Amino acid sequence: MKVRWYLIGAFLAGVPSPAFAYIDPGILGTLFQAAYAFLFGIVTVWIFKPWNYIKSLFAQRNDDGRGSEADDGKRRKTAR
Repeated sequence: MKVRWYLIGAFLAGVPSPAFAYIDPGILGTLFQAAYAFLFGIVTVWIFKPWNYIKSLFAQRNDDGRGSEADDGKRRKTAR
């Protein structure tokens, strides 16, 4: 079945078709750059979104219910 698709693809790639537009050779670099940016964005969202969720599970909570980032890194000492 795969061989059949390869043969069809090879046939279609070998059939010339008229081109009525000029495609600049520099467009390929732009397309690659856009593809890299898109893939990097997807990977970044997949990595950092769960990472921030996991960090929020272990973050210290203050008396007002906000995380430790709200007090600019100052930690209160609790009486034991």
